[in-house]
Amino acid sequence: MKDNKLVRFFNSVNFSIDHTVFFEEATLKEVLLDKKNNKMTLVIEMDNLIPIEVFKELCEKSKTLKGADKVRFKFLIKNNNKLFIEYFNYYFDILLENCPMLKCVERDKIVYDNNKIVVEVLNKAEKKKIESLSERIIIFLSDMGFDDVDISAYINDEARKKFKEELLCSQEIIDNKETKKIIKGSAIIGEVSQIKSLITNEVDVVLIAFVFGINAKSTQSGWHIINLKISDYTDSIMANIFTKKEDELAYL
Repeated sequence: MKDNKLVRFFNSVNFSIDHTVFFEEATLKEVLLDKKNNKMTLVIEMDNLIPIEVFKELCEKSKTLKGADKVRFKFLIKNNNKLFIEYFNYYFDILLENCPMLKCVERDKIVYDNNKIVVEVLNKAEKKKIESLSERIIIFLSDMGFDDVDISAYINDEARKKFKEELLCSQEIIDNKETKKIIKGSAIIGEVSQIKSLITNEVDVVLIAFVFGINAKSTQSGWHIINLKISDYTDSIMANIFTKKEDELAYL
């Protein structure tokens, strides 16, 4: 490598020497320090963008840098006509961890036209969510050296109508089936609420949702506290379970 400043940085975070070959002609143009947030930004100029796996390792190793809580990379790329979809999917996966509503988005229905992205959704809530995240996605892709990035979402009315018909059909099948015995818990009584309508902590709320994350800890007094991350695709929320029963902890 020709740039000694990059070499020193890579050595300080123990970056894989096998991956430094992708930075052979790279130049560290600028180092920006955000003292208020203890954040460092490295501006790197190079001919071609590094493979996504190399970028992942770079981000992971940079977490070990002493003196900065976070390291951000901004690439100035001369020939940036590749890897756009790979980097978009990488960042989309990061957003997905904290926003389960995005699981509704079918990746094969996303249309790419150069650096323009069009996301197909089924309802207004999904469209609004994509629009609310678009600025963050654009900033990330711009940092990766992609110019004129644009993101939009549209509701596929035909697919939405078909989805509703399938949902109604499924409901009819359920209604016609003989009621089964409850495997776990008590009978559910009451109207179903949407998570987005919940404003404060509430009890005895009925939700139809799925669990996308779980965490548990025990106290010295014998209580087990179980945190469930749940979503119904309108929003997500944390639900807490308090129990002293070992079998309930094991079941969850």
